[in-house]
Amino acid sequence: SPNLRRIEIRDCKSLKSLVDEEVIGSWPSSFSHNCLEYLKIQECQSLTSLSLSGQLLRTLKHLEMYDCSQLELIAQDEFFCDNTNHCLEYVRIWKCQNLKSLPNGLRHLINLQTLDIYHCESLVSIPRLSKGRIASKLREVEITDCDKLKVLPEYMQNLNSLEELVIDYREGLSCSFPPNLTSLTIWKVKSCKSFWELEWGLHRLTSLRKLWIYGNDPDTVSFPPDMAQMETLLPKSLTDLRIHGFPNLKKLSSKGFQFLTSLQSLSLFKCPKLASIPEECLPLSLRQLWIYGCPMLEERCQRGKGHYWHKISHIPYIDIVGKRI
Repeated sequence: SPNLRRIEIRDCKSLKSLVDEEVIGSWPSSFSHNCLEYLKIQECQSLTSLSLSGQLLRTLKHLEMYDCSQLELIAQDEFFCDNTNHCLEYVRIWKCQNLKSLPNGLRHLINLQTLDIYHCESLVSIPRLSKGRIASKLREVEITDCDKLKVLPEYMQNLNSLEELVIDYREGLSCSFPPNLTSLTIWKVKSCKSFWELEWGLHRLTSLRKLWIYGNDPDTVSFPPDMAQMETLLPKSLTDLRIHGFPNLKKLSSKGFQFLTSLQSLSLFKCPKLASIPEECLPLSLRQLWIYGCPMLEERCQRGKGHYWHKISHIPYIDIVGKRI
């Protein structure tokens, strides 16, 4: 139908490609003026490309690909480089283990708002997402569990519209974050040292409200680390901080937390040696405290009898090991 706007394809084991735009163009004119905007393909294990010609329908706004293990090609590079493909707003590609690269022309998608790449084990590179001085509309970027990916896209700092970024930490990764981020999640952190170095510039993210850090850095014993200029380590705008999975973390730094005067939610998960919270009380702004997998701290924060109860009793919502106290 020429008015078809949405297609979902699932579990078609023998499907290798979709109908080419050239083929559609040879149909009667009523069919060639298609209106397809939404395409979702899931669990099509023989699919190698979206079309044999490497083209996509130019009306497409939303593209999702899930668990297509043989997928090699989203679209040819030149497809994104002309001036007629400005519709795509949302791209999500999950568990496409054979996909090695994304089209170089991604930066030409001036209406792209969300890019979500997850568990593409063969992916080695992601091209630039910004196009010189032309303003980008990207709001959300997530790139995780792509183990062969060594570097993030170039010129990430030029994505002034980007609000939410979710990435994996990479050894030796140097990243200048986009300046207007409001949410930053970093997985698989093996060394926190880079966070506190100037090239990461966390302290410059003056709009950042949410910071979630997941890792297993054995050298982190204090968060943030005890340094001379503590006020430059974390942005004062933070309202939501999560620290997860640091095996040798022992304390939260008093000096580091005294500058987080807007903090409303603090989550401390799976830090088995964590036993100390700031000597001064946690920020008075704090509305929620979550503790899980931190046995020494859990014991010290028990209602009425814990060593730290008097320091946290002002917090309206406290959840310890899944139970509100």
